[in-house]
Amino acid sequence: MVRGVRGRRGRIRAGAQISELFDRRWMRLVAIVFAIEVIALIIASVIPLPQQDQSSLLTVLNNSRSEIMNQTLPAAAVYIFTHNLGIATLEVVPGFGFIVFSGSTLVTGLTLGAEAASYGVSAILITLLLFTLPSTWFELSAYAIAVVANVYIVRAIFRGTFRAELGRYFGSWIMLGSILLLAAILESAEIRSEQANPFYAYLVWVPAGVIILLSVLLIKRKTNG
Repeated sequence: MVRGVRGRRGRIRAGAQISELFDRRWMRLVAIVFAIEVIALIIASVIPLPQQDQSSLLTVLNNSRSEIMNQTLPAAAVYIFTHNLGIATLEVVPGFGFIVFSGSTLVTGLTLGAEAASYGVSAILITLLLFTLPSTWFELSAYAIAVVANVYIVRAIFRGTFRAELGRYFGSWIMLGSILLLAAILESAEIRSEQANPFYAYLVWVPAGVIILLSVLLIKRKTNG
């Protein structure tokens, strides 16, 4: 009987932690990390690199794009999802995740700069153009969630509340995984649309907009509940 009561209490505490994913302070911190991420990408994109380093980054980028282009839409989505989920999973590792996040953001920014240089256009312009597509917003939001989950779990370790924080920690991972899955589907659709016409990629905002609207309504329901 006592075990049953303890079990129910444990599930209630875990449920409470997961619901706190939607509290205002948590969302505010995610927004702050997202903003830092955007600024860091812009700064990294304008860092000058030797031609050899630019060529190396472009080779990796082009190989990745070729891999995606040679697959069907579902296969491309799986490829993108597994790659991004791997990065995000490392980013939630206590402490170590901050290094992964910083390194990943730096490399992404440098790659954007190398791509801009190859086209002879502004690196800042190339970076900002990414934000005209929905997949970028979803993907970067997931990475921001990973960093916030890391912040909370590290704080819990120092405060001795590690076990109490596990519900929110794993809830964050499930949430960012779901967002990255959506981002991968949207990105693969964007890539396929661009093959026909570059402007067709913006049609992906239609389903993305519906998803965003439903998410906002869900968050409001949770915060008001």
